[in-house]
Amino acid sequence: MNRKALDNTPPESVTDLTNISYAQNYINWTWTDPADTDFASVSVWIDNEFKSRVPKGIQVYEATGLFWIARIISPQELWTKLEH
Repeated sequence: MNRKALDNTPPESVTDLTNISYAQNYINWTWTDPADTDFASVSVWIDNEFKSRVPKGIQVYEATGLFWIARIISPQELWTKLEH
């Protein structure tokens, strides 16, 4: 029987996260995906609320009508949330 080794290591974080908009109520983020083969998507959370899952390769998120603090959750942080 041929068995694959289980990969328990989360993918690296995105890099080069940049806000290319500078408006009060609009966000346009771009970033570089990690090279990890098991990286699938970026989870976007705004004001502690899940907003979107951006698939690998898209590398942009746009949001309008914002009046709160926003951030991208890292794969490591998502991994930790899923484990606990």
